[in-house]
Amino acid sequence: MKNVILTVVTTLLSLTVSAQKAGKDDRIKALKTAYITQEMKLSSSDAELFWPIYNKIEEQKYNLRKESKQLQVAMNEISESPTAKEDAEELLSQLLQLYQKEQKIKMSLISELKKNFDAEFVVELKRAEYKFKMQLLKKYRAKEK
Repeated sequence: MKNVILTVVTTLLSLTVSAQKAGKDDRIKALKTAYITQEMKLSSSDAELFWPIYNKIEEQKYNLRKESKQLQVAMNEISESPTAKEDAEELLSQLLQLYQKEQKIKMSLISELKKNFDAEFVVELKRAEYKFKMQLLKKYRAKEK
């Protein structure tokens, strides 16, 4: 009976933490969208072209981060078993593939944007993303103090 109650409580706690994290992720995404729109002074016609491309790439990056986390968990679980060497080789191979996917996604964002916008626009986007990230880190660090 204690095991059942413990399992239910653990499950409920993990669901609550997941829901809170999802809410935080959505809030950060909304802040980023507003920041980029304002920083780049996007017109409605530019925004209409830009956001579908950007959101598609962001979704790919999100999925890649999930894959990366799963790979990290697998790396942390390698022990000194007889197959540890083979497992490590496979994990490193997967890690290299992950890095290649990451580069491909970054390159596809730039190439997709260049089809509709000039190079200055793309550079301004990278600058806005960096400034947003720095602003977010600054707020986070201020909370830590």
